[in-house]
Amino acid sequence: MSIQEMNYKMDMSYPNTLCTWEEFEAMRIITENDVLTGIPNLYKFTRDTEKLIKSNTDKTYAFIVFDINRFSLINDIYGSEEGDRLLKFIGSTLKSNLSESTLYCHMYADHFAILLENNHDIDYALLAITLSEETAKYSSELEVILSFGVCKVNNYESTVSALCNKANLAKKTVKGSVLHLLAFYDEALKKLG
Repeated sequence: MSIQEMNYKMDMSYPNTLCTWEEFEAMRIITENDVLTGIPNLYKFTRDTEKLIKSNTDKTYAFIVFDINRFSLINDIYGSEEGDRLLKFIGSTLKSNLSESTLYCHMYADHFAILLENNHDIDYALLAITLSEETAKYSSELEVILSFGVCKVNNYESTVSALCNKANLAKKTVKGSVLHLLAFYDEALKKLG
């Protein structure tokens, strides 16, 4: 069993007897939240997503990933401090635009993920438009454009990593496009990956 698998199996519901409850709670928050954005990190998202999907096989879900077009250019021109402020802004945008029951996270760098109960394709497009419009309000000087990929969860044994890879394949098809900001994974993309 790998360290990652052991971490996922850890039961965080009981504090270590060597620390106070408050210290345990502080450590749990640190291990489950992204230090920069303050939203859940990939570890917490992965654990919660896999648990939710496997315990609700009667429901359908969609895995959405998105990132910022030309983020490295923003860091190069305006500095990493500005890039960090933008990532924090996106974190607060997710907090204010998604329900408390929606799982989402800052994965790494400028990459974010969302798990939604499967709705209609138009709902994902509307979410992408909303998040894009809100993020565009960050600065009139910076042109912040997001790209989204969606993978519908059809196999309840799929790992978050596999879903992420599929959504990323879809996202790559619209990355840098001015006409499209969202793409869906389908089996035809499997051949390209």
